[in-house]
Amino acid sequence: MTQQQTHQHFHSNKVVERVIPWALFLGMLVWSWRVRDLFHSIPAYGDTLEILWGMRWYAEQLSHFRSPAMFPLIFYPNGLNVAILAHTPATFIALIPLYLIGGEAFAYNVATLFSLFVAFAGMYRLARKFNSAWIPATLAALLFTFWGYRWIRIGGHLHVMISSALLPWLVLMLERALNASRRAHIWFAIAGAIWAAAIVNMYYFAWIDGIIIATWTLVRVWHKNKRWSMFAKDISITSITALLLSAPVIITFFRAKSAAGASFHDVTWVNSWGASVNSLPSPSVFHPYLNRFAHWIYHGPVDESGVINLGTLAFVVAFIGLLHTLHNRKWYPVYWLVAAGLTLALGFTIRWNGNVVQCKLCQPVNQIIWQVGHFLKPEFFTTKAPPQPLDHAFPLPGLLLAAIVPLWEGARTLSRYIFVAATGFFLLVAQGIQRFKAPLLQVAIAALLLFEVLPFRSGSVPASPLPHPAFEWINQNTLPEDTLIDLTAISPDLLMLPIRGEILWATRYHERATVAGVGSYLPDCADSLFDWLLQHPHAFQNPEFIPMLQRYQVDYILLHMEREDEGAILDEARDNKMVEVVDCFEPPPPPSPWSYPICVMRILPSE
Repeated sequence: MTQQQTHQHFHSNKVVERVIPWALFLGMLVWSWRVRDLFHSIPAYGDTLEILWGMRWYAEQLSHFRSPAMFPLIFYPNGLNVAILAHTPATFIALIPLYLIGGEAFAYNVATLFSLFVAFAGMYRLARKFNSAWIPATLAALLFTFWGYRWIRIGGHLHVMISSALLPWLVLMLERALNASRRAHIWFAIAGAIWAAAIVNMYYFAWIDGIIIATWTLVRVWHKNKRWSMFAKDISITSITALLLSAPVIITFFRAKSAAGASFHDVTWVNSWGASVNSLPSPSVFHPYLNRFAHWIYHGPVDESGVINLGTLAFVVAFIGLLHTLHNRKWYPVYWLVAAGLTLALGFTIRWNGNVVQCKLCQPVNQIIWQVGHFLKPEFFTTKAPPQPLDHAFPLPGLLLAAIVPLWEGARTLSRYIFVAATGFFLLVAQGIQRFKAPLLQVAIAALLLFEVLPFRSGSVPASPLPHPAFEWINQNTLPEDTLIDLTAISPDLLMLPIRGEILWATRYHERATVAGVGSYLPDCADSLFDWLLQHPHAFQNPEFIPMLQRYQVDYILLHMEREDEGAILDEARDNKMVEVVDCFEPPPPPSPWSYPICVMRILPSE
């Protein structure tokens, strides 16, 4: 082969390496992303409506030089302090330029798609550092980008999509800093800036990124036999940079949380947001073809306990990659990331199919941790002794950290620590596939891995849904100062105060204040009512119920008939002499966030 032919062959290979990975990325994106009209459609309702509302609210208020801090029409009578929403003020403000270009749907879709590109590019570059071959690097990037636990976030968790997309870039900057012969402080500062970007977009990543930074830096320093003073210096540069850049948003959040009287949930509630052990080695429970197999492995509730699915074949191939790299110091930080992430994602106690695993021998340990937690954090460990079934639970390190580390309980959704593990896990998968020497076998296993991670196809629904007839009736037949309460049922005898994006969006149609609301943190007035409803079945038969609503100045009740459970409750409402059932309105044509009847009731004046 001549020199010119060698050059052409090398150039051709470079073109292939650059084109094929992105072609595969675009192929999976076209398969899974079904929103064709970026200006008028969105992937789903639910939490998406929260961020669409937030963009419009911030843009409208700021354009008229008004403060967007308070929205008075939900969580009546206190209103919503917007800074306690899961999507931060920084996220909403950053999206305003896209909103001004094409509206809220365009801004949401473009930001979501951009986060997929960022995740793929970052993971591909990181995998190339650990796997020189471009094929395994492409596989790792595709698995990380379209992994089910990330993909389900297209339905309203833009903050998770963006912050998790930055994780590979964070590790890349740490590697650059730890291997730099000079000016390492610049790369540590850049890592801090990425950490800050993740935090101001989603507060949870203060811990998620922090664990990655501490683990990666500590292991690298340890195995390079560097002085511990160097570790402290490296960490301080990154931490100070992140703190300075994120401080305005963090301070705003805690001020808003304090003003609203909102508190973190207690330990029992937070523990239910950890992952079940048997959900980890499973395909996505929402997989378009393997969902039955996934539910055979994990057959508990489809909530945060069951959706942390890394993949069955992926686990096997990652284990092969682990065995092959055991004596390679370069991979030590990867192992610790996976171990730390998996352990913390399981929550405070080991669970199986969503149920707490019992261990009678663990009772003394639980008692000690609980007493320490109750002493240091009585608002989180609300009882002096662990209640059932946590008294005999198998405790995990996260429970001790929650007891002794300030604000650890703020990362409510513990399963999201899986992002720490995933950053290293998919690197091991890419390494494992290289152990199969036969090219055809490599291709076949890679294809199976991509099939295992194949995401479900997104929906495509109108960004401006038709109003429910019940909302139109309220708007036309009540006074502007009249107040509502939205209610739904979780069983035939138990009401619940709904907290979701549909409640927030509905205020644009009926234009009335409601006691219900949206977000992860409830103001104290709504929190007390929320708890009362869950503790008092047959609310309409309880003589305290309507007088309590009158103290909230409620004039009308909207009973969302989402399932058959509400039928018995509606009959109880009809028997209550203090309530008049005005009418039950059928839902608007689908698709709709309110694809069910809503019954309007009026609270009669006290005699």
